[in-house]
Amino acid sequence: MQEVHDYGINFWSNNEFKIEKGLVKVCHGKNPSLLEIVQSVRDKGYRGPLLVRFPHLVQKQIKSLFDAFSSAI
Repeated sequence: MQEVHDYGINFWSNNEFKIEKGLVKVCHGKNPSLLEIVQSVRDKGYRGPLLVRFPHLVQKQIKSLFDAFSSAI
């Protein structure tokens, strides 16, 4: 069943994020929700604004750029 407000996630997330029970979740490891990540950071005393990076996505983009560059030369 498609969530009522999925923010078009199926168009932009490249299957890296999903909405489950109203929460945006990262499709990696234990599938944490973005809310869980922010709550965990706040519990440690950090306040916003926060920049959240996902190393597995950065690595995927680097590989994509490398592959595109390699095929172009």
